[in-house]
Amino acid sequence: MQTGEGFSQKVTAKVLVEEKAYNKEYKPFKLLIVDQPLIPTPRSKRNSVLSNLIEIFTPKKTPTECREFLQSFPEHKQTLSNIDTTIQQFKKNYMVLKDYMDDAVKKIENICVEARQNLLLVNQHPHKTDQRFEDALSVAVESYILSELNSKVFPVVCQKWKKDDEHLEKKCQSLEGITGEQLGLKANLRCPLPSAVSEMSNLNQKCTPHEKLVCLKTVLDFIAEDINKHCMAGSQGLSGDNFLTSDDLIPLLVTVIIESKSSHLWSNLYYMEHFNWAMSTKDDLSFSLVTFKAAVEYLKTTKFEPMKKMEKEKQASKQNAQVTKPAGLPHLLLASPADKNSLPSGASAMDRQLEKITRMLEESTKEFASVGSQGLPRQGKGSKYRASPSAISPERQDRTEKLGEFLSALQDDMFGNSYGKQS
Repeated sequence: MQTGEGFSQKVTAKVLVEEKAYNKEYKPFKLLIVDQPLIPTPRSKRNSVLSNLIEIFTPKKTPTECREFLQSFPEHKQTLSNIDTTIQQFKKNYMVLKDYMDDAVKKIENICVEARQNLLLVNQHPHKTDQRFEDALSVAVESYILSELNSKVFPVVCQKWKKDDEHLEKKCQSLEGITGEQLGLKANLRCPLPSAVSEMSNLNQKCTPHEKLVCLKTVLDFIAEDINKHCMAGSQGLSGDNFLTSDDLIPLLVTVIIESKSSHLWSNLYYMEHFNWAMSTKDDLSFSLVTFKAAVEYLKTTKFEPMKKMEKEKQASKQNAQVTKPAGLPHLLLASPADKNSLPSGASAMDRQLEKITRMLEESTKEFASVGSQGLPRQGKGSKYRASPSAISPERQDRTEKLGEFLSALQDDMFGNSYGKQS
């Protein structure tokens, strides 16, 4: 197909599909789908239009960006002035009380809904009926209003949830230094997360629920980025069995929260959950909120005492190993009386058992050595040297039998380990 008169330039287009259709009078006509426009549009102009649409449809992040977005439409000027008046009336006349927080939530929601409707009425953008435009406008309106009301509302939210905030803050302080291993993280996911920790520490500086949600999403993005770098450094990307799951994200986020020394965790959670009405239940911000809520709930309800006790026992065991491990059995058998009881009071059960074995082996070895110095009769050709029954005192024989019983008991001990060859 070629263009002729009436077109700005000659264009040759290939017909891809030919369809038959009918008009309202049921008269047939043909639809031709071609591989390029018959009236070419400069590529730079097409890209510019597309770029502008993407910019319009993308929700803004900060209160400043939201304000600039709303003010970019000249037709919004009077409506925004009316919204400012409503905000000032609320700040002057409405008292936010911690025991009546639901009323404040409803009141502010109504202000946001009315403002959004009034702006849509006067807006003249050609895509104002597009859902993406409406979503972006809703986010901008809520951020515009709540950035002005934050200093009046959020302190009362913090007052309402003061005890929960303090409980979580104390718990985070007590868990400082907890490891990913203790939280059950897979080995390939245990690495420092400095970018996420730094971003998380900024949560309280954000002044709107939407901005706080964006902060959480950035934290999760940084976690995934740092984990991926760590895995790539070990020649393992986040693919196959190594991909990051929701179950992995929760303990990772817990470690980030603890390291960032974040405060007002419960208040921030409430603020984001109840003062945000434009958020979709299926977008990334919603997922970020659910993950943060799960991490905070985990921190609030989990008893970490067993983990801390396990870590203390592990550290004590390492300290004891530094004393006993370098010395082999011969050295232990020649230990002085002061060395025999050198275990600290917090030693683990395993270390106490090993110390007991050492003492019993030492006593038995000394007795065998004293018998050997008196001369041991040979019990026939090819036999081992051993003392006759009469040469072994009843007391020594009793200790030797106890040692045998003790070593035998280790075959199935309290640690679930088996020693020696098993049949």
